[in-house]
Amino acid sequence: MSGFEVLGIPSSLATVDLTVFRISHLPTVIPAAPFIQPVLPGRDNLNATTYSYLISNKEKNKKVLFDLGPRKDLENLSPAARALLSQFEFNAAKDITELLHEAETPLDAINAVIFSHVHVDHVGDMSLFPSSTELVIGPGTVRDVYDPISNPNGTLLATDFANRTVTELDFTTSKMKIGGFTALDYFKDGSLYILDVPGHMPGHITALLRVQPTSFVFLSADTFHHAGQVRPTAALHKAVPISDELLSSAHDHISRDYFRSGGNDTTGFDFKTRSGPFFQIPELGFYSDPATSRTSQIGIEAFDANDDVFVVASHDSTIYPLTSEDKTTAFNDWKALGFKKQVTWQFVNTSSSAFRLSPA
Repeated sequence: MSGFEVLGIPSSLATVDLTVFRISHLPTVIPAAPFIQPVLPGRDNLNATTYSYLISNKEKNKKVLFDLGPRKDLENLSPAARALLSQFEFNAAKDITELLHEAETPLDAINAVIFSHVHVDHVGDMSLFPSSTELVIGPGTVRDVYDPISNPNGTLLATDFANRTVTELDFTTSKMKIGGFTALDYFKDGSLYILDVPGHMPGHITALLRVQPTSFVFLSADTFHHAGQVRPTAALHKAVPISDELLSSAHDHISRDYFRSGGNDTTGFDFKTRSGPFFQIPELGFYSDPATSRTSQIGIEAFDANDDVFVVASHDSTIYPLTSEDKTTAFNDWKALGFKKQVTWQFVNTSSSAFRLSPA
């Protein structure tokens, strides 16, 4: 697929800087079955790292955070959230606030925090931010606040919303469509678009960042949890050809007992002829509306195959190596640095933490 214009992204010279903070470290383990299907023997757990994204608009002197990741003191979550996360292993040693301090970014410089959605591995600890920091949430977000009497099963805390302006976005008046999704121009200059991408849970939103005048990073949040839910596609094969090394690995190691290509699999898996994603959304799991979620994933596939867009999912462990300390600010130059080519097909690499295409 060619340039960004085919997605309906308006032209602009305004840009933002993106810094990606790694919140949880490998191994970060979650049960696979509620997020992807099929789950092959020995692949019961999914490596699912978490990140927080600092978005800076220098021209407007504004800074926002998109998602906070999990808080490090999980023991201070609500009882229901603690019980839920007993199945999860979030290896988070520091809160995003500590990482911002180390990066010499004062908390009062953060104008807003944008929650992609309100699952507890994205909302961090808002009480650590000053009251001047606005909280932005998607339309229809359910503020499921714990109360020992009236809502003992609530997963959120009152402190997630207290003592600050909380803005629920309204997409109903927007006529802008980007890649088929309704969009809002957050800074009113074309540098940051917030997209209404439904399905995972009520209020789920994503962010499209213009990091160069003609290149973008798409923070797809929890639209998918593994690259194999949106890859491969025929368009992506053309846009980002797989390397010979990974093609050979796919041929030898992708299980033909569980997956089929579109070609001859007699001697091995014919990866280049596979034109649909490997994994599906489970009917019962952490996607509140599986059918709508799949429609949203199909929409993401068009961004993924676009030469000017780098898709970054909240739990994609294949971008983990890109977030080492000396590369956290390099996402503005993802195209020149070849990030998309590096990570797109890493989930078929048997040495990758994301590989799960054959039984363990």
